[in-house]
Amino acid sequence: MYNRNVVFLDPAHGGTDNGARLSGKLQEKDVTLAFEQRLRSLLQAKGLTVVSARDGDASMTSDQRADIANHSRPIACLLIHATSSGSGAYLATSSLQADPEPHSVLQWETAQATYVSQSLSLLEGLTSALASASFKPVTLQSSVPPIDSLTCPAVLIEFGPKSGTPVNDEGYQQQLADAITGALVAWRTTFDPPKPVVDPSADPSAPKAAPRPKIKPPVAAPAPPTPPGAPLRSVPSIAPIKPGGAR
Repeated sequence: MYNRNVVFLDPAHGGTDNGARLSGKLQEKDVTLAFEQRLRSLLQAKGLTVVSARDGDASMTSDQRADIANHSRPIACLLIHATSSGSGAYLATSSLQADPEPHSVLQWETAQATYVSQSLSLLEGLTSALASASFKPVTLQSSVPPIDSLTCPAVLIEFGPKSGTPVNDEGYQQQLADAITGALVAWRTTFDPPKPVVDPSADPSAPKAAPRPKIKPPVAAPAPPTPPGAPLRSVPSIAPIKPGGAR
């Protein structure tokens, strides 16, 4: 069962992981947290409940972030990054192949495969909203942790300078947060949960939904995170997506 009013926000990096150095002493971890707090306030004002991976300067592993997200059962998961290069916003979904079949057990490393189609729908709404706000969004596919372990519609957002305006500019962040908030409010009204897992031994004339899929924890060390400061578009696994989710 999903919590239709819950959104998960993950401001990247934190603690000993500074992320990219954006300019001077400006660290990515501080920019992503400041933006998350601004976006959280707007979403809460619209009646949405926000669950955050971190509320302060804390070190967290990718698995810890995914665990918080999956237990909150949100209708959308947004992973927030920032960069000093490029222009506008970059949006990414997992590079896993979509697996629309319901499963009673999901592998931790590929749990997102069941939700890829929904993630692409969420991506489409966010892309449209950001384009309307003149952010010129670029859509990508990239398995930046922890996106492949999330059991929710998930999109990674990396925002860069816009028309020479730095990413820590309050007016810039407000405009971006307004656009994302509008997209998520619209998503709440159209969200269509995945099909329930059906017990194959049940009477076909009266199928019963099995419990929410269990997630098999990782048995090996998770993949290393993206090197601090590396822009998403430099990740080898990235493949461009046309607006609307068409590859």
